[in-house]
Amino acid sequence: MSTWKQFMRNRRGAAAVEAALGIVVLVSSSALMFDVYAAASRQATGLNAAVTVADYVSREPKPQTTEIRALANVVHEEFFAQSAAAFLVFAVEGVAQESGQPEKKPTVLWTTPLIRVGPDASTDTDLASCSQFTGADATALPLALSPGEVVVVAEVCVKQAGSMKYAHHILPSRSDTTPILQS
Repeated sequence: MSTWKQFMRNRRGAAAVEAALGIVVLVSSSALMFDVYAAASRQATGLNAAVTVADYVSREPKPQTTEIRALANVVHEEFFAQSAAAFLVFAVEGVAQESGQPEKKPTVLWTTPLIRVGPDASTDTDLASCSQFTGADATALPLALSPGEVVVVAEVCVKQAGSMKYAHHILPSRSDTTPILQS
């Protein structure tokens, strides 16, 4: 009988081979699940940062750039304290739909300068990889506003663990008057 046929009939060690293959599959899928969780966690944290800033600004009749910048620093410290390399870039805007003209594009009432927080946040090199970030034109987002409605749009790009994540949050203005940015 040939050596090959003897090898194929021999069942000794089959369980060890199956176990080795199973362990490779389990370790690979565990690593993949960890990566998926980490990416989802970064996205959720970025959204929480945008929600926090939008919530604050939507309540203020006269939001001030210095206060928004201070809030961005607090958000960075609270949400991204574990990641020393994380940085955020915020853009906050007030957007309104003119009364009686729902077919017109919404109008940007005011916008903050880009608010950068964290190490290496002073450069635009990574901002280009945050493709959805409009920066100063929230009307590029799909906004469905009612005539006369005023909303606050907070956009954030987060660089964490080497990747850029984008999030935005839109809230109606909750002050009695149209919010006017104070510098």
